[in-house]
Amino acid sequence: MLVTLVSVSGSDRNTTVSNHVLPGVGLYVIEQDGITSIAESIEVFFPDSDLTIKSDRDEAFDEYSEMLVDTDQYIAIPKRLC
Repeated sequence: MLVTLVSVSGSDRNTTVSNHVLPGVGLYVIEQDGITSIAESIEVFFPDSDLTIKSDRDEAFDEYSEMLVDTDQYIAIPKRLC
């Protein structure tokens, strides 16, 4: 399964990722198994964060990616490969 974590800023609204239109500012996870693809906002995991604020979104991104890696089902891909 391919999992993509996407942070959407105000200028990126209505961005299309893997055939999903991400409608607004926030943090989204997209899961694809080769047949189906599901995109959903993960703001419910961060009720005390304002994901319209970049620093809150960055912090939530890091926390959620750590949670994925801790399940031992996912590996982290560095944000910068070079």
